[in-house]
This record gives sequence, C-alpha cells and structure tokens, in this order.
Amino acid sequence: MRDAARRSPVNGVDETGWRVDAQLRWLWAVVSETVTFCDILPGRGFEQAASLPGEDYGGWLTHDGWAVYYKFLKAAHQSCNAHLMIRCRNMALAASPAAARFPLQVKALPEQGLSLRDRYSENRSRCTGCGRLPDGWRRSWTAC
Repeated sequence: MRDAARRSPVNGVDETGWRVDAQLRWLWAVVSETVTFCDILPGRGFEQAASLPGEDYGGWLTHDGWAVYYKFLKAAHQSCNAHLMIRCRNMALAASPAAARFPLQVKALPEQGLSLRDRYSENRSRCTGCGRLPDGWRRSWTAC
C-alpha cells in the first residue's frame, strides 16, 4: 500500500494525534484514488510525513497547509478548501472592514466552485425517468 501511495499522481495527506499507552502518537494517512495508507508514528515532523509518500514524492499533495508538507520540494501543493476558507474567515474576523475585503474575496472563490459542483451533482443525480431527486445523494441513481 505504501508503494501504491508513492506511485499515485495525487495524494491527500493528514495527521491527527492521540495517546497510546499514555504516549502521544500520530496517525498519519495518505489517501489516493486507489489506496488509503495509514501509519502510527511517534512524531509530527517531516521525517514522519515523508515515510508515507517518500521524501522525493513528485505528484500533487492536497493538505491543510501545515508547513511540514511544503518540505516535499518536488511535489505540487493544493490547500484543502475547507482549511483555506477557515483561514480566510478568521483573517476577516480579525481585520478592519477595509482589510477584511481581500480574505473574503479569496474565500468566495472556492465557495463558488463548490456551489457549481453541487449544482452539477444535483442535476446529474436526478432520475432520468421522472426528474425527481432520490432520498439522499447517490451519483449513480439514473432511473425509477
């Protein structure tokens, strides 16, 4: 699974901490289209992050923007939309009204993209026979 993650052209990476036998440990995860690979490691640095996709990983990494992920120098980076919008919201809350305009404009860009995605998904999931939406979102629902 580790090798599959390393070969994947796009990976999402994240980590979360908890205690194991009263010791802080980190669950590291790398998620691609074909595989989800996790490891429990004792630290939260680049060494641990690189142990999953490899320090020379050259594909796309989607992540929360934590500085350690930018140490993958050969990778292209994509910030998680949710983390980006939260940072923008927090910047706007702490800024003067004039200074808040810019982070609010940045926040609006992924919101517009997500809205477009949702409109497309809703239209795709309508029944081709009667036009109704199913009970709950199911992309493959195509006929009554």
